Amino acid sequence: MIYLLDTDTTILMMRGLSILEPKSEKQRQRQETGRRILAKCRQHAAEGHVIGLSAITLAELEYGACGANDPTAERARMQRILAPLRSLISRQVIRPGDTVRSGASWNSKAN
Repeated sequence: MIYLLDTDTTILMMRGLSILEPKSEKQRQRQETGRRILAKCRQHAAEGHVIGLSAITLAELEYGACGANDPTAERARMQRILAPLRSLISRQVIRPGDTVRSGASWNSKAN
């Protein structure tokens, strides 16, 4: 199966993983959510599934970085946070008939 992380899930993961030392309960929850999404990615990849980001998601992340106060620093932060996924993200082209599942539900505790 192919799992595609949508933009919202990817941003949720990135924001959570960027918190190194949570200073509030809200930050701790965000950090835990980011870690949970990454753990699901690793689990599915270990099971032989393909983890992917669409070109649209990558473009939306780049667009967001361009609008930051320091686009160069934001791109570097984005690359650093997504680095653990580099080995998991597939460059496979999705073809008609492929089974694709969105990662949008990965942030729930039930999954």
